[in-house]
Amino acid sequence: MLPYAEDLERAAVEVLDEAVAGFISGGAGQGRTVEANRAAFDRYRLRPRVLADVGEVSLTTSMLEEPLDAPIMIAPMGTHEVLHPEGELASANAARALGLGVIASTASSRTLEEIAEYGPRARWFQLYVFRERAVVADLAERAAAAGYNALCITVDTPVLGDRRIDRRTRFTPDPSIRWRNLDRSAASALPQVDDGTAVARFIGEQLDPSLTWEHLRWLQERSPLPIVLKGVLHPEDAARAVDAGIAGLVVSNHGGRQLDRCVATLEALPDVVDAVGGEVPVVLDGGVRDAPDIAIALALGATAVTVGRPVLWALAAGGPALVHAYLAELVRDLRRTLQVLGCPRLRDLDRGVLVASRAGGDTYC
Repeated sequence: MLPYAEDLERAAVEVLDEAVAGFISGGAGQGRTVEANRAAFDRYRLRPRVLADVGEVSLTTSMLEEPLDAPIMIAPMGTHEVLHPEGELASANAARALGLGVIASTASSRTLEEIAEYGPRARWFQLYVFRERAVVADLAERAAAAGYNALCITVDTPVLGDRRIDRRTRFTPDPSIRWRNLDRSAASALPQVDDGTAVARFIGEQLDPSLTWEHLRWLQERSPLPIVLKGVLHPEDAARAVDAGIAGLVVSNHGGRQLDRCVATLEALPDVVDAVGGEVPVVLDGGVRDAPDIAIALALGATAVTVGRPVLWALAAGGPALVHAYLAELVRDLRRTLQVLGCPRLRDLDRGVLVASRAGGDTYC
């Protein structure tokens, strides 16, 4: 099987039942934000330079002082064991082999310690802030002890979005699937209901909709790890995060799973980049499928990107080997893309290589 996102999606849909496929690929409401994340890339064209020496191309960068062989991180996604017994270790192993980064999810079906053991040096732990602060403090302590480089706090989920596709398909995880990071608490097992609301019930019972900047300060005081915010779309929030000592931002709309008709992450990216003024790294999350997508995001100011759904499709369609094959091809194609663009280094990607396609004609960025 060819390791391209479009082929992986088709292959995954063929082997997954409707409910699991919908859980992976679906979005909030009618799914317009999922579509918008992809459509935003189509509004840009790449404009190559010629006669540049691209015999040697470097994709290396760093993220919070940890090296990356390419500006790619695996997005935090939970319950991988619904797709393959190896679960999150498949993407962690592939990332380590290729020198990429991993953001391990609170909701993973493997523990954060296991993912750290098998994963790369560049690793963040994605943390939901629960009502029960003792659980939050425990997870933060475990992440630091396991050698994670940052806590990546999800801030776009005060409540769960309208996951109507899960209700239509009556998605309910198998009882054997647990959120292993929470085995010390009563929240490790999702409620077993058959109406598609298991995840929503868990979120409603555990997450804190009153989370504010003050709570982030509480976490900053208790963890030695730098804190990254995931789910920032507004430039005023980005600027406030820098003032609050936040170490990085992930421009994300939760893969389109929280708010229908939400701004696409690529649309939000330039304003966020401008607002932080280079003070902290900015990661683009949402809609990335192939190397030209990555080039566009980097040209708009992203330090790196995350990849999400294609990793899950690969895991479902072909297991760990196909996850590795997809990511390896993504890295190869990114190198090839930079060569064709006449950009031997990542820093050569700027808004000058982009043409924005608008109604009435193209606009140079």
